[in-house]
Amino acid sequence: MRHKVLRAVSLLALGTTSPALAQEAPEQSTDQKADEFAGAIVVTATRRDEKLSDVPINIAAFSRETLDALGTKSVDDLARITPNLQFSRQQFGSGNRSFISIRGIRSTVGTATTGIYIDDTPIQIRTVRSATNTNAYPQVFDLERIEVLKGPQGTLFGAGSEGGTVRFITPEPSLTETHGYGRAEVSHTEGGEMSYEAGLALSVPIAEDNFALRASGWYRRDGGYVDRVNPSTGAMIQENANRQESYAGRLAFKIRAGEDVTITPSVFHQRVSADDSGIFWQSLSDIDEGDFRAGNALASPFDDRFTLAAVKIDADLGNVALVSNSSYFTRNMASYPNYTEYVWHLLSGQSTPLDPSMTFDADYLSGQDVYTQEVRLQSTDAQARLNWTVGAYYSHATQNDFEGINGSSLVTMIPMLTGGLTIEDVFGVPLYQGYAFYDNQKSVDEQIAGFAQIDYRLMDTLKLTAGMRVSHVRFSFDSLVAGPQNGATVTTTGEQSETPVTPKIGLSWEPNDDNLFYASASKGFRPGGAQGAVGTASCGTDLADLGLDRAPTSYGSDEVWSYELGAKNSLLGGKLSLDTSVFWIDWSRIQARVTLPSCGLGFITNVGSATSRGVDFAVSLKLGGLSLNGGVGYVDATYDDTLVVGTSTIVTEGQRIARSPWSASASGQYDFPIGNVDGYARVNYQFRSAGSQTPSIVIGYDGAIPGDPATHFVGIRAGVRTSTVNLSVFVDNVFNELPNYLSRQFRSSDLFYGSTVRPRTAGITVTSNF
Repeated sequence: MRHKVLRAVSLLALGTTSPALAQEAPEQSTDQKADEFAGAIVVTATRRDEKLSDVPINIAAFSRETLDALGTKSVDDLARITPNLQFSRQQFGSGNRSFISIRGIRSTVGTATTGIYIDDTPIQIRTVRSATNTNAYPQVFDLERIEVLKGPQGTLFGAGSEGGTVRFITPEPSLTETHGYGRAEVSHTEGGEMSYEAGLALSVPIAEDNFALRASGWYRRDGGYVDRVNPSTGAMIQENANRQESYAGRLAFKIRAGEDVTITPSVFHQRVSADDSGIFWQSLSDIDEGDFRAGNALASPFDDRFTLAAVKIDADLGNVALVSNSSYFTRNMASYPNYTEYVWHLLSGQSTPLDPSMTFDADYLSGQDVYTQEVRLQSTDAQARLNWTVGAYYSHATQNDFEGINGSSLVTMIPMLTGGLTIEDVFGVPLYQGYAFYDNQKSVDEQIAGFAQIDYRLMDTLKLTAGMRVSHVRFSFDSLVAGPQNGATVTTTGEQSETPVTPKIGLSWEPNDDNLFYASASKGFRPGGAQGAVGTASCGTDLADLGLDRAPTSYGSDEVWSYELGAKNSLLGGKLSLDTSVFWIDWSRIQARVTLPSCGLGFITNVGSATSRGVDFAVSLKLGGLSLNGGVGYVDATYDDTLVVGTSTIVTEGQRIARSPWSASASGQYDFPIGNVDGYARVNYQFRSAGSQTPSIVIGYDGAIPGDPATHFVGIRAGVRTSTVNLSVFVDNVFNELPNYLSRQFRSSDLFYGSTVRPRTAGITVTSNF
C-alpha cells in the first residue's frame, strides 16, 4: 500500500492535523510503514512516502479531518486557509473562469503556472483566446489530503508547475479492513437560500489481502444569494439565481497480483452546474451597500463535468520499487454567458439596451482529452546514504475551445442603429453560422520527458539533493475565427516545440529529529504556444497603437528560477512547531494577454521579466486542551522594467502582479470533556490585504476601478464527538464581511461588475468515521 495519512499533532497552517482532530477515530491503515510514520503526517511531495517535517520543501498538507474542521468545501476555501496561495473567480461573463497562483507567479493565459493534480495525474488546462476556459478542481469530499507544494516543481512534476503544485490525494482501498466515512450538512445563507449536502464512502476487502474496493458518492447544493432583476424597473426576474449543484462519485479497486505487486484501477466522475453566475452589477453605491442584484438581460448558466480513469501499479523489486500510473482524463465544460450589455455598448456606446427584446448570449464550449503515462523506479531503503528516483513521462492532451456570440438580434439591431443599413453594409461580412463572433480552435499538447533526482547524505546530518528533468514539448493548433466582430473569416494553423531542461539542487541539514534547515535553487517552466489571428477590420486601430499591422500568432515559453531558504523546527517537546521559508523568484519572458480595448479582443505575447520575493511562516502550539495554529504569507511580485510597444505602454516597472501581498490564517481550538463525550470549540480566521486592481497589462487599464479590498473572514464551530461520530454547529463569515471585487468591460461603460464571498452562513454538520 502507498501513502496513508496517520493523524496526530502538528500545524493547521502547515496543513497537519491538530491533536484535537486526531481524536476523531480516523480510518486506520494496514500499511506496513505504519510504525515508521506513526505520529506524523505523511506526504508524497518527493514522489515517495516521507514525514512532512523531513521534506525540505515548503508544503501545506491538509488532512480530511482538518478540511472538515475548517469547513473547506472547494478550492476557493483552500486558498483562504493557505497563505501565498491565491485564487479568484472572473468578474465578467459566466463566472466560470478562475485563476490560481502560488507565490505571485500568476498568469491568466497560456498554459498553467500552477500544476493541478489528482493523485499522479495533471488536469490543468491551457487557456486560449479570451480565457473562456478554466481548470477543473475536485470538490472536497472523499480525499485523503490536499498538498500545496510552494515554489517551482519542474523536476518531478514538469511543465505547468512554475509557481507550485496543488495535489488532491484520494484514499486507496484497504485489503484488510472495512471502514467508511460519511458527511452530511445543512445550512442557510443570510439573504439567500438553504444549502445541503450528503456523502458516503466505504472501503471493503472482498477477498482479504488480495482484493478490495472503495466506493463513494456525494451530492451538494449551494443555495444562491444573487438576484437577477429587470435593469430598468428593478422587478425581480429570478431570486437567488446563482444556486449551484455538485455531484461526485469514485470507484477504486485494489488487486494483489502476486506477493509484491498491487494494481489499483479507479474511476472518478464529477459534475458541477449552476443556474446563473454569481456576478452582479448595479451602480457603485448599490454594490457598496451589499445589494447583490444582477441586471443582466439573460442568465449565465454553466455545466462542467469530468471523468478520470486511472490504473496504478506498485511493484516491490527488493531494494527498488516500480511505480506506474496510466490515466485518461476527459472533460466537457459548457457555459452560456450573457453578452447583451457588452454588445450594445460595443456598437452603440449604451450599456443599457435601447430595445430590451434584442439580447445576446454566447456559447463557451471547452473539452479536454488527456492521456498520461508515467513510470518511476526508485530506491526503497530510507536509511541508505543514497536514495534516488528515475522516471519517464508522456502525455497527449487534445483540447477543443469554442467561443461564439449569437447574432440573431444583430439582424434587427444594426438597421435600427444605422437607419436601415445591413450587417454586410456595416461590417463587410454577414453572420457566420448565426454568430456575430465565431472562434473555434483545436489544439494538441504533447510532452515526453525523462527525470531523475538523488538524495545523497554527505554525512549523517547533511544531505544533498540534485535533480533534472529534460522534456520535449510540442504544441499545434487549427483555428477558425469569423463573423462581423472579427471582420473577416480567418483560418490559422501553427505549431511550436522546444526542449526545456529544469534542474534542481538543494542542501539540507538535520542535526536532530526536531530541526531541519535547507537551501534550494530550482527551475520551473511552461511551454509557449500559437494562437488564431485577430481580425484587423475591427481591431486595426488598437494594433496600430502597438506599432503592429497584425497580432502575433505565436508566443514563446517563459521560465522561473527560484531560490529558497527554509527551516522546520519542533520545540518544547513537540508542543511548539515552526515552519519558515524565504524565497526569491526570477521570472523571465512572461506570457501575458494584451487586450485591445476598442474591439474587445486580444492576443498572447511575451512581455518581459518580473521578480517575486517573500516569506512563508507557520506556527503551531499545543497547551493542554488548547491548540493554536497560525500562518503568514507575504509576496511582492512586480515587473522589472517598463515595456513600450509602438505608442502604448504594455507593462511598467514596479507594476504589481500578485494582487494581495499579505495573507494570513489562524485558528484556535479548545477541547473539553462533556460527560462521556468530548466537546470542542473552534475559531478560524483568514486575512487578505488590500491589493491593486491593475491588470497584468497596462493597455486598457481602467483607473476608475477600485483596488481589491482587504478581507477578514471569521468562522466559528462547536460540537461534540464520540469515537465514530462528530456533530457540530458552525457560522461562517461571522461578521458578514462582503468585499466587492469590481471590474468593467469598457472604460467608457457605466456598468461595474462585482463579485463577493458568500454572506454569513450558519449550519449543522455531521461526520462519521466507522
